Amino acid sequence: MDLALRLLAITRDMGIKNITIIGGEPTLWKHLMEFNVECRKAGIKTTLVTNAYRFGNNDYWRQYVDKPNDKIGASLKAFSSDSAMRIAKIHDFEILKIGLHRVVSRFGSGISFVCNSFVLNDLLPLAKVAYECGARSISISPCTPSFSKGEVDTSGMVPLIDLVENIVLQYDKINDLFAGQLMFSIKTPLCIWPKDFIEKLTERGQLRTSCQFQHRSGIIFGPKGQIMACNSMADFPIGIIDENYNSAESLIKLFNSPTVVANYNYINSYPSELCIDCPKASLCRGGCPLMWAVYNAKESIPGW
Repeated sequence: MDLALRLLAITRDMGIKNITIIGGEPTLWKHLMEFNVECRKAGIKTTLVTNAYRFGNNDYWRQYVDKPNDKIGASLKAFSSDSAMRIAKIHDFEILKIGLHRVVSRFGSGISFVCNSFVLNDLLPLAKVAYECGARSISISPCTPSFSKGEVDTSGMVPLIDLVENIVLQYDKINDLFAGQLMFSIKTPLCIWPKDFIEKLTERGQLRTSCQFQHRSGIIFGPKGQIMACNSMADFPIGIIDENYNSAESLIKLFNSPTVVANYNYINSYPSELCIDCPKASLCRGGCPLMWAVYNAKESIPGW
């Protein structure tokens, strides 16, 4: 908790007004509610990203609602008891649904889920569970790789052609279920999708593309005070507290250092020459940079 309060002070001194608490599963952090109180004192609003399972426990929920976050983003990973156990190691699917319903009812939250190899063919069943839990809006994003112990973790990744085919195939029914209250965080080059599909999402305001790293709108702190470009890149910290920064001023200086700027530009460069003059380049940036640790950009990007 002491480290969390130090980081809170640094973010406050930088003028940051919003913090997102994400895991792992942040409801397992024993200081969550205490931290929420301190953020409120500092005038900083918080958003919790959670699977909501612990909120199905009556005692935990009663404690939480006394010291809640300002907003909650609920994440759904399974659509049945079997899939909950297989995918998320959750033993009681009904408790999970109670937790999700409480979050949606109290905070007006939508529910998000990731299109990965475990649920690729079951996006509609996932959407139906979200609807049953009271959600009236959902967000869908493709699975991205992460880096752990120096290796690329590709669990859950699917071939891009299968990703596109399955999302396009199931889109209309999901869109109808939620009366258009649907958002796609696409994370891939737009040109791999059918043009009419992208145009439809754009016209309906259902398309989100680049991330906080690509448009430089956020800072990610790891559990040991390390600064990360992305929470999937824990192995490659930009800096570590008390080694590279210890205040708002030193953190800003770190971000503007030649090494960090050069690394940022390298990671955020276009994956293909076809992206350079593409009219959609400013929107998709060639997709999530981490994707190209798994996919071959030259083979995958056809150009718009």
